Amino acid sequence: MNTIEVADRLQAAVEAGHVLGLSLAIVQNGAIVFNRGYGRTVAVETGVPVSPDTLFAYGSIGKTVCGVLVLRLVQAGLLDLDRPLVTYLPRLAFSDEQAGKRLTLRHVLSHTTGLPAAGREYGPQGPGILQQVIEDEILHYPFLAEPGALHLYSNTAFCLAGYAAEAVTGVPYDRLAREWVFKPLAMESVTFDPPAASTGRLALPHEARDQTLQPIARLPANDAGHPSSFAYGTARDLAHLAIVHLEQGHFQGQPFLAPRSLAEMHREQASRYIAGAAHPLAYVSSGYGLGLITGHYHGHRVLRHGGMTLSYNCFFELLPDERFGFVLLTNASEEEPLMELVVFLYDQMLSRLHRGLVPVPAPKPYTDSEETARWCLYEGAYHNVEWGRMAKVRRSGDELLLHRRGEGEELALKAIAPGRYIAALPSGSRLPVAFLGDGAAPVAHMILAGEPYQRHIRQPAAEAPAGLTDFAGRYRDPYNTNPGEILHLKIVDGRLWLREGHGEAMACEPLGGMAYHCDLGFFELQRSVDDTGPLLVWGRATRYRRVSPGRLGDDP
Repeated sequence: MNTIEVADRLQAAVEAGHVLGLSLAIVQNGAIVFNRGYGRTVAVETGVPVSPDTLFAYGSIGKTVCGVLVLRLVQAGLLDLDRPLVTYLPRLAFSDEQAGKRLTLRHVLSHTTGLPAAGREYGPQGPGILQQVIEDEILHYPFLAEPGALHLYSNTAFCLAGYAAEAVTGVPYDRLAREWVFKPLAMESVTFDPPAASTGRLALPHEARDQTLQPIARLPANDAGHPSSFAYGTARDLAHLAIVHLEQGHFQGQPFLAPRSLAEMHREQASRYIAGAAHPLAYVSSGYGLGLITGHYHGHRVLRHGGMTLSYNCFFELLPDERFGFVLLTNASEEEPLMELVVFLYDQMLSRLHRGLVPVPAPKPYTDSEETARWCLYEGAYHNVEWGRMAKVRRSGDELLLHRRGEGEELALKAIAPGRYIAALPSGSRLPVAFLGDGAAPVAHMILAGEPYQRHIRQPAAEAPAGLTDFAGRYRDPYNTNPGEILHLKIVDGRLWLREGHGEAMACEPLGGMAYHCDLGFFELQRSVDDTGPLLVWGRATRYRRVSPGRLGDDP
């Protein structure tokens, strides 16, 4: 690695305006060999230069912290990865009691619970809130898949691991993280307290307003989400955690995590089915271990996790076989130049000739009459409930075609293995597609570009258009403390319109039953069974309660 080239490249990225502020720590052979800051903490005159002591929001890299904590509790005999979770949480109830009884910490830490995605950037605070939110919310989540069947990333479901840790120790999660992870690894600056972070050396998040970057004063905070996210710290702090993963569980020459525990974290527990993708960085996230993303970069094994919240975009990237890794933290950046910078750092660690984001060649086609015979099992409509995206697969003559709603023309699917396909995009990129099933019945799940889709069977409308007027009004997630995320529902001539906060109203498309889709995503309307008013359920997970009824002529 050439540290002069690295320093020059980082400075150039800042001077070109691609990154506002960044901090980079590089680890090699058990030591930090590079630790510098570039750019500014704030894009206004009050901003100061970023230094190695500048704090950033880690985002979902906190899941790696939680994974380490849980594995240390497993080593201590307090938890077991494969024992039913209800063993430790007997009060926890699920929408499907039998599926809930099969759920384990291994499922939680690998995002294979089958529960839908949910989470908040602004949530309630106070003691006991993790238990309260988990017990109140998980009960209402349907199982979108059997536990262990597929990777389905969910912030709230991941927090079950932190709740289990609290239950067996009797200690709040923040204190557990400090005593079992932060303190022994000398992660001295890490905090879950945003006010403490903002009083010192913090790089603030930003938003674009009037073609300029403006700082966001309110920092992400959600006490119930700490096992998943919401820690603040320096790149140096995370570099200490990287050393553990690169040095066979040791830190400063002392054992911290047993080899067996480390191997479990590093082993792929679930595939994201991205074979055939063209983007070189797709392969560094091809699977998921326990609190860590698994993959490879040009044949070299990769362990990593990303963290994104507001405009923060952070990277925890490890090449374990080379004992090399880096932590890159940014507070505002342009996506493509930032990804180019990540590729550059990977190439520097591997002493590769840096050629930029060169597409990965397409795999060889796969031809098999039995695979063609299974096309009838793949045909149908599919739905990603997290983002509200719809896709349809159909056969036309000797081709299998994919249509993504709102994305223009159909794409031809080309087989590369049984149940595995790629679709070439006009841009030259490729979408990997996987159909998951037993080969005897229509597949229940399609994985498109690493994201899980469910088979969608349209149901007859459950309510006559006239009855929908009962649902008009403002809806609020009771655990979301951001007033800008209140939803406003209006019905005009039997059609639904939805807006978030002060945004624009969007027409909603019926998907059958009481399900709807708009540019914001997917939601369902429900009549509550406890007479507390109607519900708007977002992404099969988050329940918004109506806080005030609406009138037909109200502004949406």
